[in-house]
Amino acid sequence: MAEYLPTHTYTDSPTCPAGRIIKVCWNCPSGVNVFGLGCDYGEMGKAKLENWANFGGGPVKYQVQTVQIPNEFTVDTLINSACDIVQLGVNQYDGGGGSSSSSSAVSAASVEQLRTWAKMSSSHVVLASQNYLEFFGNYGPAVEGNSNPMTSTELGRPLDTSGPFGAAPAFNQGGGWQGTLTTLDEDACVMIRDATGKPTFALDVEYGSVFMADCGMLTELAGMTEGSAITSINDKMFGNLYSFLIAMVCYGPPETCEFETDPFTICVEE
Repeated sequence: MAEYLPTHTYTDSPTCPAGRIIKVCWNCPSGVNVFGLGCDYGEMGKAKLENWANFGGGPVKYQVQTVQIPNEFTVDTLINSACDIVQLGVNQYDGGGGSSSSSSAVSAASVEQLRTWAKMSSSHVVLASQNYLEFFGNYGPAVEGNSNPMTSTELGRPLDTSGPFGAAPAFNQGGGWQGTLTTLDEDACVMIRDATGKPTFALDVEYGSVFMADCGMLTELAGMTEGSAITSINDKMFGNLYSFLIAMVCYGPPETCEFETDPFTICVEE
């Protein structure tokens, strides 16, 4: 796993040569009490990603630029914005476990466009939460019922144990509604479980994307700090998570859930 993570400049990834800048796209839902990478409860995430001391000249050796996209978008929007990673923001309705409807932050049509974009390339990575995962396969809804703290599976160790920003043991969800995942697609690998063993993070091997039960883990509600520094336990988990997402941009996702025994392969077309 250490060779997979971007703690060094890759010499064998045609997607991520030295100097490559990773573009993270995000939307800011309308309304109050929203969760977006660069707005409201999650706004500190943008500052931490754009801090050279974290990404570029710090533990991760690739610089990150963030790009705000509209709440309604198409494949062309994502391509023209040069997105490598899309973090999907949610509104208060989504954050309380609401199913896709006209009340959602992002319409079903736009999420279908996001799914199409993700399928186009193994270097297109989605980070989504709440019930948006249902668009990406045979997933059941995220439901309330989390018990803190979170712990990782072997595949999830880079998030809370061995990631480049340091250990983030027993990190928590926050907020009034705290979710767990239910039915998982056959291509899903559990990365994180709650204290009772319920899955809360899953890697989708088909789409090379990560789905969380609750976006609150990446906000001030769970203990992320204001500003660009990475200091708290949930700050470190956030940085480690993005390190893993960047690795998927550069190398594609692990081929199976048993990463350590069946590691990634790099395919280069002649």
